[in-house]
Amino acid sequence: MSILLAVVIIYPWYERWVDSVIAARMLETLGEEFEKAGEDFRQESRARAQQSARAADASRREEQRLRIARVKLMGATDGTNGAVVIVDLGDATLTESRDTICKQASAWLRRDLARVALRVQRYRSSNPAIDAGVVNCP
Repeated sequence: MSILLAVVIIYPWYERWVDSVIAARMLETLGEEFEKAGEDFRQESRARAQQSARAADASRREEQRLRIARVKLMGATDGTNGAVVIVDLGDATLTESRDTICKQASAWLRRDLARVALRVQRYRSSNPAIDAGVVNCP
């Protein structure tokens, strides 16, 4: 009878202890699953960011290639202070269109322009050309 009485008295605390152990294990399992889901999400986010960066870089290179392709030499002359070229740069910068300018000027002047500084003027249709800078041909 005393054993039965002891079991009746101890059982509620034992049940709470078992419930707390089960709850702790469940929380630990849920925490691990949540952590794994978070890591998966971070990996997916990194992959998407890298893909987006590659796409943006490819788009930037394509835009630059198209800007450079629209560069057109409108005229060139040898002067006493070196060669002067008039170039329709469009949206391209002088730096990024250097190779194109040198190549077209070399064909226009019918001579090799390696290591030659070209004075570049920007073509403006019916308006006078304006200085755009100097290009050193490679």
